[in-house]
Amino acid sequence: MKRHAIAAFAMLAILTSITIVTGTPTNAQAQASGSTKAPEKALSLPSGTAMVGRLSEKLYADRCRIGDVVEAQITRDVTEGHQTLLKRDAHVTGRIVKLNTASNATEPYGVGILFDNVALKNGDVLSLHVEIQAIAPPQNAGLNPITDIPYSPGGAKVSANQGVVEPLSPKSQGPIGLFGVSLGVETANRTHISILSSTNGNIHLEKWSQVVFRVVNP
Repeated sequence: MKRHAIAAFAMLAILTSITIVTGTPTNAQAQASGSTKAPEKALSLPSGTAMVGRLSEKLYADRCRIGDVVEAQITRDVTEGHQTLLKRDAHVTGRIVKLNTASNATEPYGVGILFDNVALKNGDVLSLHVEIQAIAPPQNAGLNPITDIPYSPGGAKVSANQGVVEPLSPKSQGPIGLFGVSLGVETANRTHISILSSTNGNIHLEKWSQVVFRVVNP
């Protein structure tokens, strides 16, 4: 009788331990499942909608790696008529998917960024596909770190007190005040990759560099 009681107690302990192990996922499991989960909802904006923002961190192509996150803060409400489509302080997020650090002298420096998410002020993360329409140094940027001369709209040398960069608007187009930098878009698998390239040297975008995005619906 005593032997049967011991056996029953052991079996109960085993069943209890199985329930505890299988019924409660670890923090690592929860984080792993959440880190790869794509946004379930999308923010619907008309194609061609322009959004003015600024880079949240500096971007130096020679220090980047494929997969690095690139984030920009929206600095103006996005409106259509009297309707607000997206409030300021949302954050557009992308990642670097192409990179050329010009190890081959015949090819320009280049970085390709795929922007496909937006984080709202309430914490919601939604799918949103955009491309870079215009990019410029921060306002009151001072000297260009590549050329050591003040920024200017055409890239020409100007006096030190003229190194103030005008704010971008929803109508701004292309690279502005970035000497030798060109802007393009590469499409692949219904995605739009913003391509920044330069034949004059590495691409250095400082924190708060101005950027205008354009919505592209795949």
